[in-house]
Amino acid sequence: MNRIINNYSVCFLIIVSNVFSQINVLDHIMKANNSMNTEERRNLSRAKSHEHAGLYKEADLIYRQLFNENPKNQHVFSSYKSFLKKQNNWETLIEISITYSKAISPNPYGKLALADSYLLVEREEMAFNIFDQLFSDYSHDSEKLKRFMSKLIYHNKIDFALKKILHIRNVFKYPAFYSRDLGGYYYSKMEYSKSLNEYILYLSHNPDKLNQTRDKLMRFPQEDEIKNEIRKILKGYRTKLCNMILAEYEFKWENYETAYNLMINNYTDDQETYNFAIDMLAASQLIYAEKIFSKLIVSDNKKIKESSIYQLANIIELRAKDNAQKLPISDNIIKATFFDLEPFHESKLNIESNTFLHAIVMYDSLANHYNSSEAKYKLLELRCEVNNNFRESINDFDDVERKSKDRHISFMSAIKIIDLYIINGEADFNLIDKIEKYKKNIKKMMS
Repeated sequence: MNRIINNYSVCFLIIVSNVFSQINVLDHIMKANNSMNTEERRNLSRAKSHEHAGLYKEADLIYRQLFNENPKNQHVFSSYKSFLKKQNNWETLIEISITYSKAISPNPYGKLALADSYLLVEREEMAFNIFDQLFSDYSHDSEKLKRFMSKLIYHNKIDFALKKILHIRNVFKYPAFYSRDLGGYYYSKMEYSKSLNEYILYLSHNPDKLNQTRDKLMRFPQEDEIKNEIRKILKGYRTKLCNMILAEYEFKWENYETAYNLMINNYTDDQETYNFAIDMLAASQLIYAEKIFSKLIVSDNKKIKESSIYQLANIIELRAKDNAQKLPISDNIIKATFFDLEPFHESKLNIESNTFLHAIVMYDSLANHYNSSEAKYKLLELRCEVNNNFRESINDFDDVERKSKDRHISFMSAIKIIDLYIINGEADFNLIDKIEKYKKNIKKMMS
């Protein structure tokens, strides 16, 4: 058994070594091919200048001379090829493409350039034969296969490309080959069903790429016909992944109850669930947000647990207020009141309510058990509302500003103090001195 393993290991190392050797050879060839001396660069610049000036015969002579002297140089070849395309000189274009392909062999991009030229002159059979050879020779290299495929897509040879994609997926054992790119291609053609299926295929083999793919999926149009097709496709897969994607679509379409039900039955990651709850807050869907946060307060993730308790307390606090306020979103959980220049007013809180007391208890628990700076700040805000004691509030926030290790809370406490001075009608030169002091403190914290 050990001998078999050892033999396998040796074979594997030989294969890997050969692959890397080939890559190194190709890299060396490309670097060598693209090197140009000063005179060659000057002549190439002259040829382009003649071309731009409409002196096509003169330009052609220089391009031809440069290519004949160094048929391996990719810069010269590309420039000459571009010139010949503009001149509709297809015969010469094919001629130099054949020469270039042979000159840089075994580099596959020479053959790719030749296939490209054949497609330009509509010699499809010859081009497809080259592609067949390239796909076969580099079946082990998915990145090169993608490069070859992109050239076919560029020339809109979709039928042939799709056949090769299916072949590569089934025979070469790349089950999701070119799925992301094909999803983008179908999207650009407004073939949304095909696009969605390709993206799902991609995600089923690359679930860690959900965040990167989410934006692409959420760009789909919101016409009813397309919505119904998306629902039909996603429901047909019967997977948690597709149900998660559908939950986000339903949220986007403002079907919040459906979105919540899909989320609660399919989300397994606490962070994703928390983010969904924050989105519900942003959409003012308090009931669903509260339900989600209530489930997350038993999370094994300490940060999520603490943040969920805080957000839940925030929701409960809002219920105690006579006037509804917009909920904070994500980590921006401290409302700024700097420009609220109302006089120091009576509390908007119903301090007799059980709801208010519940919020106090939760903030207090966070402050004591989790040492939450945000919760301490919220308790001070509530005390400020309830006690309506200007001096005591100033002292409380000043203490937090000096002692808090949380930069954001220190900053907000300083702002709150300034705010209180202003709305209490004590905006004098002493306040300017305080602002300067807070500026210095903040600079220290930021350094």
